[in-house]
Amino acid sequence: MKRFIIAVRNCRFPNKFICLFVIILALSAGCGLFGKKREMLSQDAPHSSEQGFTQSASAETREPPEPASFLSVFSDRDPPQNYTAGYAAPFVSRSLSPAATVYDTVILNARLLNPETESDIDGINIGILNGQIAAITKRPINGRQTIDAQGLVASPGFIDIDTYHPHHFGVMYKISDGVTTNLLMHGGTENAGSWYAYFNEYKPLINYGTSNLITSVRMLPELNYGLTRVMTSQEDIDRLCSIVETNLRNGALGISLSPEYAPGVQAAEILALSNLAAGYGFTTFYHLRYSTTVPPNTSIKAIEEVIDYAKETGVSVHILHITSTGSTNCAEEAFALIESVRTDGIDLTADIYPYDCWASWLGSHRFDPGWQERFGLTYNDLQIPNSTIRMTAETFPQGRRDNYLVIANNSIPEHEVQYALQKPYVMVASDDMAWSHLPGHPRGAGCFSRLVGRYSRELGVISLMEAIAKITYLPAKRMEGASPDMKKKGRIEIGADADITLFDYDTIIDMATNENVRVFSKGIHYVFVNGVLSYNNSEFGRQSGARPVYSYFRSPEYLSPVEMKPFVYQNEEKNIECYKLFGIDYADLRRLAKTLDVYYALHPDGSIDFADTSLNIGELVFYSGGKTNLFRMEPVIYRGSVYVPFENINEMLRN
Repeated sequence: MKRFIIAVRNCRFPNKFICLFVIILALSAGCGLFGKKREMLSQDAPHSSEQGFTQSASAETREPPEPASFLSVFSDRDPPQNYTAGYAAPFVSRSLSPAATVYDTVILNARLLNPETESDIDGINIGILNGQIAAITKRPINGRQTIDAQGLVASPGFIDIDTYHPHHFGVMYKISDGVTTNLLMHGGTENAGSWYAYFNEYKPLINYGTSNLITSVRMLPELNYGLTRVMTSQEDIDRLCSIVETNLRNGALGISLSPEYAPGVQAAEILALSNLAAGYGFTTFYHLRYSTTVPPNTSIKAIEEVIDYAKETGVSVHILHITSTGSTNCAEEAFALIESVRTDGIDLTADIYPYDCWASWLGSHRFDPGWQERFGLTYNDLQIPNSTIRMTAETFPQGRRDNYLVIANNSIPEHEVQYALQKPYVMVASDDMAWSHLPGHPRGAGCFSRLVGRYSRELGVISLMEAIAKITYLPAKRMEGASPDMKKKGRIEIGADADITLFDYDTIIDMATNENVRVFSKGIHYVFVNGVLSYNNSEFGRQSGARPVYSYFRSPEYLSPVEMKPFVYQNEEKNIECYKLFGIDYADLRRLAKTLDVYYALHPDGSIDFADTSLNIGELVFYSGGKTNLFRMEPVIYRGSVYVPFENINEMLRN
């Protein structure tokens, strides 16, 4: 009885007598619910060590908190029995009430950030089932494994689209930096079939995919062009394109070109590759040809080169690490040029790493004679990673012969990093992978935590939502044309892959430096990869949940069936597109508002205004016409929008 008194006091109904009436009805239906509910909530959840962690998991398992209102417990109607959620939706058929379903994992009390809908909602519970997100609710839910995420942000897993081969040593630094998907859109392969076969067997801890690296293809025996030889033979260009097309069909996600490192790659070759990519809807990824403001071969000229290819062929273009190769010391001019062609319809995006120094090989063409003038650097600016050693005029020739890797201090103006971050089409990626035998750049360990901790929290250059979008939703959108798999990543919504990073916004920060490049980031607490808890407070999982990310040639798109349902509004019949979620029909609220020409507004905290109705993501209660109502199932985030049960639309519009 004490529970009922508290429930009435906390009840969100406008009239507490209504709430009391509902309680009396509930009692008449049967008084055993609370005992059953208490029994469900008190079941012990297994520790995450059951998923194969190297040590006992340190995460504390707690029961869900007591519900804030009677309604949040006693609101389940009899649900349909067929549980079909998400895209492929391979869920087990079971009771559909989030409170009744036992999920593989539940994440409780999280602050949910979903950049696609710009939702920032506190107190969300997330249910994971069969590797996908199956529940996003404020109702209590139960799972075999429980994570209490109080005080933590639940973000889509971070996506690194400018990176290298996912060997175990480097992947440890990626996953501890929040990364769940590793795509080689800079470094790639000349043989996609063999590459995927190898890593499918190797089973890294994070998702993986590759581009078709033209530098490597040119070195194949059947071409043998190396880095500097210009391809002028049409027969050889056709052979090159044939190899590339085979790789795309074997799963490669795009075409990667590095004309600064391979200056023999010239217009005839690039145009042929651009036409191939455009024909299949793939993106070309560029490490640009020049990276200096010193005439005649300037960064602006290099940007104009790839823009010309896009204009001539219609291919989409992505510029890799543009602050180090493309906009250095000329950021305003470079981005003004990019924005002018984007306005004209050219599909051009870019990424950066949030550091004021780049790294490269002394034996590469970047350090050809004249490098000091081109980059405005001295010998002393060149530092051996993981040490305090600087190059000198005496040691440089030896380093050039032995192809040392060096970090170029003072090579990227800090104000240009901040300027680039404020561009909505600029993503963040690492351009690095840590190696056990070769120290690299600190970005291989701390790129993503640095973005969130330094540039969002400490400096306020961009908001947290903007920072998360640059490392989740934006790279996923960039890659969707090549891979339908990416439509299920970069979001927290029903049916999305359960790639989830949980971090503490107050403490997240990079720790790696030029002098000590192999230091794990701080503030990342848990990382799920397709529902498998692969990182748990500094402990790495032995079980991999990772999957390959293939091009659409190898990855058919799965969606739950679409049905057009008739709906009469103001004496006019409309056809409403519905998707099956949880066994019932759900409609896109934003599209519905447009179809019916009624007011719609989605607010960052998850509250929604629709016509004269007020509702919230994850909550069963909605208010319409001054009355309190219950949804059949709560509104959910799905396919980039908010969906509601079709059967409740009439109640939402009854005024």
